[in-house]
This record gives sequence, C-alpha cells and structure tokens, in this order.
Amino acid sequence: MDKSERAKREENDIHRGENRMISTMGNNLMPRRATKHSAGYDFKMPCEMTIEPGQTVVIDSGVCLEEGDLGIDQVMLLFPRSSLGIKYGLRLKNTVGVIDADYRDTIKIALTTDKKITLMRGEKVMQGVIVKFGLIPQEIKPEAERTGGLGSTGKL
Repeated sequence: MDKSERAKREENDIHRGENRMISTMGNNLMPRRATKHSAGYDFKMPCEMTIEPGQTVVIDSGVCLEEGDLGIDQVMLLFPRSSLGIKYGLRLKNTVGVIDADYRDTIKIALTTDKKITLMRGEKVMQGVIVKFGLIPQEIKPEAERTGGLGSTGKL
C-alpha cells in the first residue's frame, strides 16, 4: 500500500472495540463480535454479489489491521460463517485465511460455493478469530520484513 492509499485510509479510520481495525467502507461494515462470548469478529459483505457453483471470487473486505492490533505471538484466522457453509457449501478457497501481525493491506476474502448464492451488502460472511501461537525454541529466526500484501511471503 503506497503513502497516498495509507493517507486516504487514515482519513476514513474508524477505531472500535478491543482492536483498532480500520474499515475503509464505513462503520456499519466494521467487523464486530456479535455477543460478549463470541470468539470471532464477523466480517460483512462490502457489496451485493452472486456466486455461481464452482466459481471463485476474491472480495476486498475494506478492512485492515493496524500495527499493534495483533501481538507478535498472535494471528487472525478467517473462517466462513458456519450457516453459509452448511446451507450453500460456501467456503474460503484456501480453507482458512491466515492474517499475520505484520499484514497491512486490506483483508481479501476468496470464496467458492457448491450452490448458487447471493450475498447482500452488510451480510455476515466470515469470522476472524484471533489466536496465540507458539514458536519452536531452536528455530533460526527469520530476518526478512514483509514487503507486500496477499501472497507476498510466498510470492503468490
């Protein structure tokens, strides 16, 4: 993300909840936990979209994490809403999304489905769950810094 995009995004910052996630698409699309015991932050559709069986679509959620939203020992895992998976076979193309603590681009949602489905703007489509992870003590520590967005560390 270049400086002008970051500046534009900062003009539209919406800080809510325990984390400082930013939504460039307005407060009503900001991921939120539905109840005080919910583990996942519900991500909502930024636009209306129909997905045909077997089709893959990549949707820009308009949401990104700021530095400090995740600890160095945390990751956000993305899962489809279970009701959509059960009813329509809707799933993430990569099965589980992994958002590292240093990922600063907007979060993308790659969806595929078994049955035709129309998702409405504002409809809850996926959940982001923040979890802690461990490291192997003998690991040779990586020195590289992230230099891009989706797929940048694996050169997608």
